[in-house]
Amino acid sequence: MHLTIGVLFSGTWDGVTGFNAPLHYQQNATGMAKEFTVQYATEYWLEHGMDAKKIVLGLPLYGHSFHLDDASNHAVGAKATKPGDKGPMTEEAGMLGYNEYCKMLKSGQWTTQWSDQFSVPYAYKGNQWLSYDDKKSIDKKLDYLLQKKLGGAMVCTS
Repeated sequence: MHLTIGVLFSGTWDGVTGFNAPLHYQQNATGMAKEFTVQYATEYWLEHGMDAKKIVLGLPLYGHSFHLDDASNHAVGAKATKPGDKGPMTEEAGMLGYNEYCKMLKSGQWTTQWSDQFSVPYAYKGNQWLSYDDKKSIDKKLDYLLQKKLGGAMVCTS
């Protein structure tokens, strides 16, 4: 048996913007802000006796999008009670395929940001907010995988 962690920690059910797979949490974080991270999930299972070689780190190559209630507030944790717009290929509100969000971000119309706190990027345009992973965040997750001597990684596309 293997355990896969790190693929979908946030969504529109939260009512606020959040990340697919945040890597780290702040030392003073509590509740979901701490528990819904790759770091916490990994440490939890290791502390409870799971063999590190049996833990597989999921790497999400999809975007999770939100419709901001107030387009001027594009912060992490901004109120967002609806899923983001449908992608042209996935046609699913709140979810974007890798090919869809790469094309959107390359258009130059989106503002991209990096969260040092969580070690992941996010982007916004108007009332749309996007959580996704990029080369930098994947590299950081793979560094973490090696540091913790986990069993491997798995790419997740939906």
